[in-house]
Amino acid sequence: MNKEKIGGICFAIFGLFVVLVATQIKMPVNSNEPGPRVFPYISGSGMLICGIGMFLTAKKKEKEKPFLSKEGWKKLIKITVLLFLYYFGLEILGFLIATPFFTAAVILLLADGKKVSKFVTVIVALATTGIIYGVFEKAFAILLPSGLFF
Repeated sequence: MNKEKIGGICFAIFGLFVVLVATQIKMPVNSNEPGPRVFPYISGSGMLICGIGMFLTAKKKEKEKPFLSKEGWKKLIKITVLLFLYYFGLEILGFLIATPFFTAAVILLLADGKKVSKFVTVIVALATTGIIYGVFEKAFAILLPSGLFF
């Protein structure tokens, strides 16, 4: 199986996971609005459909390279661990504290050994957190996790 088919399967599974998790989102009683489930449903369904399309349209190549190199697998595992840590960080510390640390860690991990300014990393992490907070909390009035201690 080539990497396009594997990628399609993974993308479709992740889309299905997003849709299934979206069913757990609590809906307001007697609301005429679409509610908080609409965006996860749309994005998860889109990922599921695109993943199936990727799988079905993948072409067989003569000689294929491995899906990921040894270094690629290491990076994938590190990012997966970071995502789990971020999830628990959101639960315990909240969005405003966990997100800048997560963003900076991902930037440094994806730098691939290239020199990245620590100052720029901090600015990007804080700006990203601020923009996401502003859009969700202020513009959309969607509460982000505040953590256990705040």
